[in-house]
Amino acid sequence: MTMKVIGEGHRPASRRPARFAAPLLAALLAAGCASTEIGAQWTDPQWPRQSLRGTTVLVVCDAPDTTVRLLCESRFAARLASLGARPVTPPVSEQTGGPSGSQAALPAARAAGARSIFQTTLRQDNSVVSTGPTFSFGIGGFGGSGGGGGVGGGVGVAMPVGGSGGTGLAASSTLVDAAGNGQVIWSARATAPAATDVSAQIDELANVLVGALEKAALF
Repeated sequence: MTMKVIGEGHRPASRRPARFAAPLLAALLAAGCASTEIGAQWTDPQWPRQSLRGTTVLVVCDAPDTTVRLLCESRFAARLASLGARPVTPPVSEQTGGPSGSQAALPAARAAGARSIFQTTLRQDNSVVSTGPTFSFGIGGFGGSGGGGGVGGGVGVAMPVGGSGGTGLAASSTLVDAAGNGQVIWSARATAPAATDVSAQIDELANVLVGALEKAALF
């Protein structure tokens, strides 16, 4: 009887795919992750480069329902306060929405002594919907070490890439000069990745949009 002996020099080749399995998995997970980023931004070139830090700003949100609107106003107000602004929000009964929301808020802003209005419109973004597991792949032909020699094997992996459910949330924010004629000073938009936690999405949008406002040297 003739036995075929697999030498030590052959084992590293059989294990080679195993060494690449972890980096491949990490790369695939990274590719499936999305982040909240500014999609577009504009600043009035005629606006004098002056900081509104320390001034009063009326924070108004237009959202599909009252709960989301109140969450939006509280999170954006907190983020603006972190920049040294003095945010105020209108009573629930006085909140207005729609495209003319900032114009409708001008009387309230002036009554509160606000220098500016920070208006945000929230809308569901169906272009970034995640419905669960969407990716599967297999890795085969790598060896393991045990009491004997190298053995062949394979692993099949199925996972959700890009989230486990939910819908994206889009936000468009505008900074309006309340002390003047209501002109738009700055505007930007961003989209939060698909998720089921709307509160977390609003937090991300507030951080990104108010962060952009800070970088524009307006606060």
